[in-house]
Parts: sequence; structure tokens; C-alpha cells
Amino acid sequence: MRRTRQQIFIFTATLMLIFVGAFSLAHAQNDSTFTTNPGAVRDSDISVDILPEVPGPNQNVKITVSSYATNLNKATITWTKDGKTALSGTGKTSFSFTTGDVGTETQISIALILEENSRVDKIITIKPSQVDILWEASESHVPPFYKGKALPIKESRIKVVALPVEKDGSIQPFTKVYNWKKNFVVDQNGSGYGKYAFTYRNSYMDQTDTVSLTTSSQTGSGTAGDITLNYVNPLLLVYENSPVFGLRLNKLLNNGFNLPSGEINVSVQPFYFSETKGSVTGKNMQYTWIINGTNVTPPSLPNELTLRVNNDTGVATIALSATNISTLFQQAKQTISLTLGNK
Repeated sequence: MRRTRQQIFIFTATLMLIFVGAFSLAHAQNDSTFTTNPGAVRDSDISVDILPEVPGPNQNVKITVSSYATNLNKATITWTKDGKTALSGTGKTSFSFTTGDVGTETQISIALILEENSRVDKIITIKPSQVDILWEASESHVPPFYKGKALPIKESRIKVVALPVEKDGSIQPFTKVYNWKKNFVVDQNGSGYGKYAFTYRNSYMDQTDTVSLTTSSQTGSGTAGDITLNYVNPLLLVYENSPVFGLRLNKLLNNGFNLPSGEINVSVQPFYFSETKGSVTGKNMQYTWIINGTNVTPPSLPNELTLRVNNDTGVATIALSATNISTLFQQAKQTISLTLGNK
């Protein structure tokens, strides 16, 4: 079964806020420019924004400082990247750079000399890492040997797996703490150390579900982002089930077919119904066959019907439906035109 692979990046960002008063007192004897006073701007008055919020490896990042407590356009701001001055000047409130490879740490230091004769320093450490997120509609039925992916449907069970990629390219899912959210609500039972797989069942009231992930480890933490799953409706595809060739998935009958003579065994394949092993023809799946307005009961398997031509001509209408009675809304219908005899 194919899995959709969604690559989402996380990063570790630590803001070290250095209190203005401590810095100013230490330098008051040698430099009277930096003084402390009750009205001095505090570290908490300076905001730091990172765009994108979740930088990935080798990605351009823009960091911006802002404040409602002071005019930063009049402040002298110096940006230092990994110990080297990268940008300095009055009103330099933003700085852009490119992150390194997975696991490569970049340290950005920001020194702000404010017009209130005070100074604020901030340090940001960014260490991008990579998480691959895979999802699987584990109960969504598709026929054997179907090459496509089983799509998620309402009231079905979904499994989401997080695979963190380390700097050396290895995958170490058991070494982190996972915090899973479904529709922005933390799932306490599904979260925890080593719980890289998250399983839930969709509510029939939700047309979409958003699954969010935050990871943490001994070296830091970061938000891995989220994925949104859109649920589809079940459908019915009709094929010929040949006694010689078996189920002929290359011969779709949904658009109608001709039966000049003899007989044909028609098989309904339900796509994207919740199922466990054997339930496609089990007690929870109910099939209805109606030919020209008359109910017909299949003699053996409920999803298969044998049609015969006995010197009949004309067009017959086959209406069929399938319902999973263990759910509220898993139902599909299909109508097919059958031309009998020679044209």
C-alpha cells in the first residue's frame, strides 16, 4: 500500500532574554551611556518573529524585532551570525539568512541600543531538523492488487506516523517525545515518549481532520507542523468476474455494457468502505440489486450477480447500492445500463 509522504521541517529555537538591569549595572562604571532607570525598556518589551515559523534545512529565514514600548527605528541594532557581525545600523529591525543542513546549528545574536539609553540583547539558536509524516487509512477497502492508495472516509480509523530524520540520514523515532493534537486538542493517551504513531477514528460530523505534532528531545524541541485529511465518499465499481480469468479489473462496467448472448458474472467492488478482514461480504455490508425496478437476490455472494440472456433484447437498468450498517453514512449507489441481445 502506498503511503502519502509529507515532509515537514521542525526547528529548535531558544530565545535567551538577558535582563537590561544586570548588563547596565555591570558596565556603569566604565560607560555612562548605558544606565538603568525605572522606565527602561525591558526584554519582554521586544518581540522576535521568525518567518517561516518552522524553518527547514537550507531555507531562507527572516527574523524581525518589534516593540510597542520603544521606537526601534531609532535604535542601533547589530545582528551577529555565529559570532560574526552580519548587519548593523540604525533601524535595522530585520535580518535574513539561510539555515544549514539538518542538525546544523545557527546562532543569531541581536544587540539593541535603544533611545532610552538602555540595551537589550537577545540570542536565538536555530537547529533545523526533518520529520517525515506518513498517513494510512487502515480500514479503507480497495480491491486486491489495486495500485492506488486507499483514501480516508468518514468514521474510519486513520494511522499517522512520524519519522524524524537525523543529521546522518538515519531515522530514530524512539528517541523523542511526541505531542499529538487532533483538531488542535491534545490527545494525552496518544502522546508520550516514543509514541511516533498516532491512531484515531474520524467522527461522522467532521469532513476534515487536522493532526498536529510537536516533538522534543534532550537537545531541544520544535513544532513539526500539521497535516489535514479530507474525507471522501465511498463508491462502487463494477467489473466482470470471469470463471477463467478471475476478477477483470481492466474491464470496468460502470458505463454500461452489452450482453449479446450467454451469461456474465458481475462483481461489485466497494471502494473506501471501513472494513476489517472479510467484512466486504460480511454481515455489516448489505447489497441491494434492482433490475428494471424488481429486487433481485444474488444466489451466493451478496456483491456478485450472474446475468443471463434468454432470447431477450432491449435495455435493462441495473441499480445497485452498498451500505455499511455499522456506520451512519457509509453508503454508495451505482446505476448501469445493460444492452441485451444483438444490436
